[in-house]
Amino acid sequence: MVDFEPGPPPSLVNRDKVKITGAELQTRRVLSNTLAIDAFVSVLDIEVVNQPTVKLRGRPESRIGLHMEWNPYSNLQLNFRARYSGSLPDSSIPTGNINIEPSSVLDINVIYTIKPNFTINGFIENALGENYQTSIGNMVSGPTFYLGFRYKLQD
Repeated sequence: MVDFEPGPPPSLVNRDKVKITGAELQTRRVLSNTLAIDAFVSVLDIEVVNQPTVKLRGRPESRIGLHMEWNPYSNLQLNFRARYSGSLPDSSIPTGNINIEPSSVLDINVIYTIKPNFTINGFIENALGENYQTSIGNMVSGPTFYLGFRYKLQD
């Protein structure tokens, strides 16, 4: 498994033996013809064999998520996704090894179908404005808005 060593100098290293034990569970429940809910949970114990103090960077040991898909009209779909990620081991030369704080994020997606081959898509990532890091120095603060469209030339 490839991992990152902060150095100096920083380098990619090949961890020859990694033991990962745990469980992942995912389920989907269709509550009606307009509403479905997905949920997942992942709990892992990640160990670099013969190096008990080494933590693999960028790999949380716990993640939980809930997704709701609602189709109130035939041409409108609303998606709500809540996700939690446990602490995230990371490192950099200035900081050394640290654990990035856990994060909880809500995303909202709207898909509006104008014609069968033309849709408009709006997305709000981090809708509640949570401040969190995805890696050292990569702060996410406030929501991010996306707007797009899709046009299919042929069906």
